[in-house]
Amino acid sequence: MLGGGGLWGIAWMTGLLAGLSEHGLDVRLADKVIGTSAGSVVGSQILSEVTFEELLQRQVDPALQAHEVSIPANVAAAAEAATAILDEIIEPQEKLRELGRFAQKALTASQADHRRDVVRSRLVSEAWPKTPLLITAVDVLTGDTSVFDRHSGAQLVDAVAASCAVPKIWPTVTIGSRSYMDGGVRSLANAHLASDARRVLVVSPFSRDARPFLGPSLREEVKTLTARGVHVVVIEADAEATRVAGATTLEPSVRPAATKAGLIQARHEADRLRVELG
Repeated sequence: MLGGGGLWGIAWMTGLLAGLSEHGLDVRLADKVIGTSAGSVVGSQILSEVTFEELLQRQVDPALQAHEVSIPANVAAAAEAATAILDEIIEPQEKLRELGRFAQKALTASQADHRRDVVRSRLVSEAWPKTPLLITAVDVLTGDTSVFDRHSGAQLVDAVAASCAVPKIWPTVTIGSRSYMDGGVRSLANAHLASDARRVLVVSPFSRDARPFLGPSLREEVKTLTARGVHVVVIEADAEATRVAGATTLEPSVRPAATKAGLIQARHEADRLRVELG
């Protein structure tokens, strides 16, 4: 399970997973990958037919990096103001639906077609991978979590764009007759989707106690899975990786440093994972 975390999270997870592979722990051998927001990008990338070395270079080499854009300060401020207004709503599901209405009406930092091109530039391939990949997004009208895979009829680039559509920052994404926003607004990792698994590795840029816009923390989700008999192992960004994130996880310039932080952290996590994953 790969959680949300913006461009910082994409880079950190890429470095971490590449580093784990160097130490003989290849997550690409998993039976299933579940990606939320940044995790949908990383899941799509690692399951494509490229090496981790190539993926690392796509994060640190300016000539190979995806064509991301910085978020204007006024757009970020407007998103924060909208969130403050939503805090006045008490009923949880109505709060999500109102967030969806905000997201659809918002002036965004990119028009939909341009945003789709940005997301496309992140992907190594636009084809769904052979390994089952589940990508989460939230329906803007109902506030419910939706899951896309290769059998859902959605194009991979649209599923990833929907999962990464941060409300009031990026445009909502229409798939079929529905519109969607970021899969992390209800859950930063959507760990509940792994309730039928025997063993789960959760990689989360944010801490276990961080909360999404509305929903349980990762710690609470892991507790629920464990109570059902699922063996869960969690890797969250360490202090150095978190420091690298700086003021915003959406800033493109953070990618090289975040990638390096992930590689370094992998060295310290490898032995623990061998023991805990068995």
